[in-house]
Amino acid sequence: MPGITRSSGYEFAGSTDTLYRFGGSVRFFKIDTGVDLRFEDDASDEAYEAVLQAIPGLLAVSSVGSSGVIHACVEAHSCLSADALQAEIQRLGTLKGAVNLGSTTVVEGTSFTVS
Repeated sequence: MPGITRSSGYEFAGSTDTLYRFGGSVRFFKIDTGVDLRFEDDASDEAYEAVLQAIPGLLAVSSVGSSGVIHACVEAHSCLSADALQAEIQRLGTLKGAVNLGSTTVVEGTSFTVS
């Protein structure tokens, strides 16, 4: 029986429940602002826009406005570490919109889900 030719060039042997980055081109972050962002996304210069502008290399974003959680996919080479990104967003504090972003937490993702 003839073998299977891999068109991508990748041979993969790994385990499930692990986030693998082929080529290290993207990173994922979970940003928890801890505030309701539903009224901070409908005009220019509001808190939601300020958070997004603080994320270098932003490729894709998904958020849950009422909980203040933002899931971001970024270019790996252009983004800050989770700690540095957290400090940058916390620095915004009450400068934008009617909420305080000073308690925002940021963690680097270890998995992602597409639905």
